[in-house]
Amino acid sequence: MRPARQVAAAVLLCVAAAGARAQAAPEDPTAGAIRLDLAKAEAWHGGRLVLMEGQTVAGRPTRFSLEGLFVMQPVVATLQARGAQPAIELAAVKPLSKAPARRADADAQGRATLSFRAQGDALLQVSAPAAVPYQLAVWVGPEMNPPLPSPFKATPAATLRPGAKP
Repeated sequence: MRPARQVAAAVLLCVAAAGARAQAAPEDPTAGAIRLDLAKAEAWHGGRLVLMEGQTVAGRPTRFSLEGLFVMQPVVATLQARGAQPAIELAAVKPLSKAPARRADADAQGRATLSFRAQGDALLQVSAPAAVPYQLAVWVGPEMNPPLPSPFKATPAATLRPGAKP
């Protein structure tokens, strides 16, 4: 084989491998997500409240992204379906995973609620088999700092034996 053909064959193999890699790349779950800006959200009960209204598209989930969460912040999301068909689902999805971490189906009144904590970013996903109008309320609470007792205990000098190590 001539050197020019060898180079052309190598380039063709590299292009084919890059194309196969691009096809195998996982889909970005945050692509197309509606960003819920907590900095612009309403202050409510010490936290931030975001209210959304929308309508599902049959067979295609609507995603909402929450950014900059701390593991010590509680997050509560409530979905209220409007109309006669309350078959709607609310799910919390980890950004690097396709599968929901938590899921809640609407009850008889068309309401689904999720409570969770997350570090970093989180995605909320609303889906239904048909077009269903809904309202979504997301509350992100203040960071909780529980009082932690010191793991070190002082030993009274009277209880020490002479020459013993504390």
